Amino acid sequence: MANEFDVIVIGAGIAGISAAIYLKRSSLSFLLLDKGMVGGKLNYIHKIDNYPGFSSIAGIELSLSLQRQMKQLNIESTYGEVNKIEKKDNIFQVRTDSDTYKCKATILASGSSEQRLGIKGEKEFFGKGVSYCATCDGPFFKNKEVAVYGYKDFAFEDALYLSSICRRVYFILPKKSKASEAHYNEVIKKENIQLIQGYKLKEIKGEQFVSSILISNEKEEKEIHVSAIFPLFEQISSIQFLSSLKVNNCNGFVLIDSSNSTNVPGLFACGDVVNKKVKQLVNAASEGAIAAISAINYVRSFK
Repeated sequence: MANEFDVIVIGAGIAGISAAIYLKRSSLSFLLLDKGMVGGKLNYIHKIDNYPGFSSIAGIELSLSLQRQMKQLNIESTYGEVNKIEKKDNIFQVRTDSDTYKCKATILASGSSEQRLGIKGEKEFFGKGVSYCATCDGPFFKNKEVAVYGYKDFAFEDALYLSSICRRVYFILPKKSKASEAHYNEVIKKENIQLIQGYKLKEIKGEQFVSSILISNEKEEKEIHVSAIFPLFEQISSIQFLSSLKVNNCNGFVLIDSSNSTNVPGLFACGDVVNKKVKQLVNAASEGAIAAISAINYVRSFK
């Protein structure tokens, strides 16, 4: 049947593409589905300095390189926004906004999205001083003044990381800290971290690149001159389409074992949709390979 495959990969970011490359090396039939642009977040990363094989490369260039590799291997991406996955008699039924597919194994590589603030300047300066990943982009602002906006542990962790490479870090907490006591105490001990509590980020300003931010509370408004702002609230993973499968997750991020298997037999996950501490391109690619190998072994166990 035209809409039946051994494996379906959901998401064509670096994790999904990596999975597709490994599936191509097998004899299994597969479908690579994506609701957006092939390459995912790569297309919006200004510069990458920490991916093996490249001293420095623009995200869009790495994305195009992966797309050329896909073309050479005759791997195609099919558009489709998945809205429901069901499983019956060891067969998955994947429903999109335009079609329905069946498969024996499914690989989730649907990624995550950063919680946007919706404030003036946020969209305009994304990749030009607005970043949601301190580990990825912090080194571009070495010895400069930057700001972090958040109140949870991962925001504190990234503020501490930035303090090791930036001249000054303005850490703006819009509400009471929800970080651990250890993280909080470590931050307040850092001489180059200035904790600003009870202020909300109102606007991001600049010309070609970020030059300042406006923060405010009920009493006043302040302008702080910085080269970058890191709004580190939450990463959001949308897995509502998995509701019927009762997939184990932590705050929307899928729980997996060492083989990238979920609690649902035949369902694997890789990349930013997975619950993990480190979210980098390099481990997303490796997880895609592991998930594909596990899916191949799973499908072959029925033959």
